[in-house]
Amino acid sequence: MAADKALAIVVRGTDWSETSRIATLFTREFGKVRALAKGGRRLKSNFDVAFDLLTVCEVVFIRKASGLDLLTEARMNEQFPTLRQNLPALYAGYYVAELLADGTQDYDPHPPLFDAAIQTLRSLGKGEKRQPNPLTPFPRKEGGTETKSGIDTPQAPVLSPSPCSGPREASLTGPESKDGGVGEGLQPQPTSPSPLPEGKGEQASDISGRTASVNERVVSAPFPSGRGDGGVGSPPARDADLAARVSAFELVWLQELGYSPRLEACATCGRERLNPTARAFFSPSAGGVLCPECGPAVADRRMVSGESLETIRALSAGGAGPELPPGVRTEVRQVLGYAVSCVLGRRPRLLSFVDAR
Repeated sequence: MAADKALAIVVRGTDWSETSRIATLFTREFGKVRALAKGGRRLKSNFDVAFDLLTVCEVVFIRKASGLDLLTEARMNEQFPTLRQNLPALYAGYYVAELLADGTQDYDPHPPLFDAAIQTLRSLGKGEKRQPNPLTPFPRKEGGTETKSGIDTPQAPVLSPSPCSGPREASLTGPESKDGGVGEGLQPQPTSPSPLPEGKGEQASDISGRTASVNERVVSAPFPSGRGDGGVGSPPARDADLAARVSAFELVWLQELGYSPRLEACATCGRERLNPTARAFFSPSAGGVLCPECGPAVADRRMVSGESLETIRALSAGGAGPELPPGVRTEVRQVLGYAVSCVLGRRPRLLSFVDAR
């Protein structure tokens, strides 16, 4: 029997036995494929891929009449490790995998949907890189005793910074006297807090909110702004970016399945909207907006602002920029969430995690 080759995304995995595993793959050439990887759980297997979720791999499989194909070869093509440094983006990636696994049929190829999924995963895992905040001591003049704060500290002892949030008792590393004690002139003297130069006010306090003295090194929080979800070195994606990317993928998913919402005219009677920017009724079961005459007869209707409808229309056309306006972000996510849930027949499990941000 001839084998088929395809480029696939791992969207689900199930342990079949102690050594084998069932992988649900969404391929560009054949659509969704469920295949058995014999020996896929062994440490030394014939597969050059661990079948982790959201892994892009090149696969070779043999079709079986039983419905469960046989996977003979798999080679990793691309991974998205930065998603694991950003919890909201990871939830969004799992949400994409859920829509591909539960919202498509076996051997029903959708190349545009596959390309949109790859593009979405790449954009979710892409972020501006920044270096961790360095621990820079206060500058001192070489060979002198004057510090930037103006306090006379000859041969100032080096303080060992604590890894904890608050300061701890410092250890002195200056020269010792003959009797083993601290040398003269190196006795620690109590110092009062000194104001820092202008523009450094945000770094003058440690994490616990206490003012740091002049001779203390302040360890700033790893996330100076926003939420600390993304790990040091890769800041978390902003909520507006994530919402726009997820919403754009949902619209491609709806369009490929034949459920793209109708926004220019009434989904029931076909009457065109006279004012596209005005608010209107929206019904997921009807498939789009409703006119004032047809709206009251539909049970699941809800009023949606004109700005949100324009944003959805722009996202469908590939526009609206990388971010959603803050005022319409929540409403757009609710409208598309209702539409996706109506098509699936249930609310997606990962949708609550995506919209919780």
